[in-house]
Amino acid sequence: MIRIADDTVELFDNLQIGLERALSGSALRQQALSDNIANADTPGYQRVDVDFHKALANALAPSPAAPGTADPFEDVPTPPELSAPDGTDDALQAFGLASSPAPQAASSGAGDVQFSAVPTPTGVVSPDGNSVDIDHEMASLSQNSLEYSAMTSIMHTRLGLIQIAIGTRSS
Repeated sequence: MIRIADDTVELFDNLQIGLERALSGSALRQQALSDNIANADTPGYQRVDVDFHKALANALAPSPAAPGTADPFEDVPTPPELSAPDGTDDALQAFGLASSPAPQAASSGAGDVQFSAVPTPTGVVSPDGNSVDIDHEMASLSQNSLEYSAMTSIMHTRLGLIQIAIGTRSS
């Protein structure tokens, strides 16, 4: 946190905190999917999954404004020159992590989100009671790996911009 006179400027916005939490959720999901694959032949095993997308989307959703506190710039579109040149805005929207016009305080947003693996049936149950569909698990594992890679790329780009701004890295 940077302190300027009586105003506080946050170094990392809700988007950065959301990316950090999304990486944690994706890592936990990777572990859950790996456990499912490892237990594909275990009688009675029930598959588990981590739905970090929905938890983050709920945490990052703008809270309803109190009467009389509407954002005066709500209807003003973002000029194209202020959009991310590398397409990260589109990628963030795909993960439900797009920044809102009026970001919430980090303590009430994504920073407090917790994830856990919960039993999630796929509809396919083998005669021994196992609910793991190996094809579904492999596809989910691949999708999760791609999402994790995309999020690390976005985070790397954002941190690089901060380094350029403070002069510790040249463009």
